Amino acid sequence: MSMYRKTTRRRPVKMGRVKARTAAALATCLVCCVAPPAFGQENQDETDGGKALARKIHETVEAIHAVRLERLRLQEQHKSDVGEIDRQIERLRNDLEQTDAAVREEAAKLRAVEAHVEEDKRAKQRAELVVSQAAASALDAAGGMAARVRGGIPYHKPQREERIGRVVEGLEDRDLLVQADALSNYFSFCAGELRLAGSVQLWNEPVLLDGGERQTHAYQVRLGLVSQFFVSEDGGTVGLAARQTGREWDLEVNRSRQRQLRAILDVLQQRRPPEVVAVPCPASAVCGSTKDASDGPSAGRGTAED
Repeated sequence: MSMYRKTTRRRPVKMGRVKARTAAALATCLVCCVAPPAFGQENQDETDGGKALARKIHETVEAIHAVRLERLRLQEQHKSDVGEIDRQIERLRNDLEQTDAAVREEAAKLRAVEAHVEEDKRAKQRAELVVSQAAASALDAAGGMAARVRGGIPYHKPQREERIGRVVEGLEDRDLLVQADALSNYFSFCAGELRLAGSVQLWNEPVLLDGGERQTHAYQVRLGLVSQFFVSEDGGTVGLAARQTGREWDLEVNRSRQRQLRAILDVLQQRRPPEVVAVPCPASAVCGSTKDASDGPSAGRGTAED
């Protein structure tokens, strides 16, 4: 027994025929839309309307084209502006970095300056302490030096007393700068005294006697700061520096001491060859001058054993 199967097959549709049919339908619609009517006035009106529509379409297209060009121009302008802004931001960022670096550098310098200031303050405090201690120590020495000058030889005594007196006043001052100046002046004064102590001097100058009531022209000799004497030009008067602070010269000099003084003068004036001559006053006389201030009239008078 044979079986039959009924099948329904679709006929293949060719795409070319479909496209042709669609194009024909569109053409028919277009003809119907734009075809002029069969009668006169309405045909003319529709023709004018088509022209107006075409003109409007053209204007619209032109406007759209202009808008598109303007849009492109604005995009380019925006792109350029954004690029310029980016470049400005980059420049500002670089400037900010440089400014930050400069600020950090200045801050470091400021910290260094502050450290130096603090170190200077500490150094100043140490210097003030040293000056204060040195002034306190030098004050006693300067007082002793002033006493030595008052009880020493009459060589420039008023000027030397004035200098050492100013030194003592400066050392007693509370101002550290004044104390520092006084210390410097004290060292300078001591250096001058040392030069005098290590030298011998001969000069001719009038000597004031009897409190300045009379004077005599004489040769004066200074032997360091230990002794000073004079011999009048006529050789009749010989005086030796007194060890008392109340008077400068001791005129009561024994014959032995006078021979010593004249021998020293002859050697200095090159009237006799150099020789070792005894100093007419012991070195300890100056050291003990303040103690001997209350001695009697015989103080400072030489003896044959001096």
